[in-house]
Amino acid sequence: MSSKKKKRPSGMFDFGNVLSKFEDEKRNLDAIRERLKAVNEIDLRRLLSDACVLMEDEALQLLASKLSFEGLLNLRDAVRHVPKNIPRVVNGISLRYSFIFKVFESLPSQHLVMSMAEFQMYVKFAETYCPNFIAEKKASDHLWKLTQTEDLPFNKFLTPPVARCFQCQKDLTVRNNPSKAKVFTLDGPIPCTKVTLECRCCSYVYGICNYSDGSGSHFYPKSDEYDVELIEVSNVTYFDAKLYKWFPSL
Repeated sequence: MSSKKKKRPSGMFDFGNVLSKFEDEKRNLDAIRERLKAVNEIDLRRLLSDACVLMEDEALQLLASKLSFEGLLNLRDAVRHVPKNIPRVVNGISLRYSFIFKVFESLPSQHLVMSMAEFQMYVKFAETYCPNFIAEKKASDHLWKLTQTEDLPFNKFLTPPVARCFQCQKDLTVRNNPSKAKVFTLDGPIPCTKVTLECRCCSYVYGICNYSDGSGSHFYPKSDEYDVELIEVSNVTYFDAKLYKWFPSL
């Protein structure tokens, strides 16, 4: 009677190899954390006082290590919001920095706690080494240029506030080819690309402001999940709800 030889387990599934790989990954992760900790401990005040020559991307990495990426974006938004030409000093504190600090603290998801002196140092560091990052930029300029060169507008995209069918919970599909539309806002009309969806199983059609089934057309349920801030005037014309609220007073 012949006996079959047992196959040796593959090295890939060998416990020793798995453990060794895990330990290597842990060492790499620990090394990364040590480097990040070292970056976080760099004294930005000293860099400011020594007038070091830093590249902007290097300075941004240092600020992000101190403030977090989200905190850095909040800092930029606050600095952009308050003009530079507010020279008054109250009780030894720049009025401009006081305004920026209050705006910074009021921003959503802002959890950093720091003194005014620390905050003032971060603002000075950002304005000294990160002028391009801080500078006011019209984010929509490139979208207008792109819209001029393409067949469809890229300024804004209009889609239904849903991705799954109300009836069967299956993923929706695009009903027709994207089309042109226009949204009138407080800042003027904005050309848009409009996309409608449908459920091929249930024959539900989902538009921008309402959906339709076999019984007719319906508004979306009133909730944060289906929040629609547009008023549909026609298939190609929409009003921003903020603008629409002003109509009765005109």
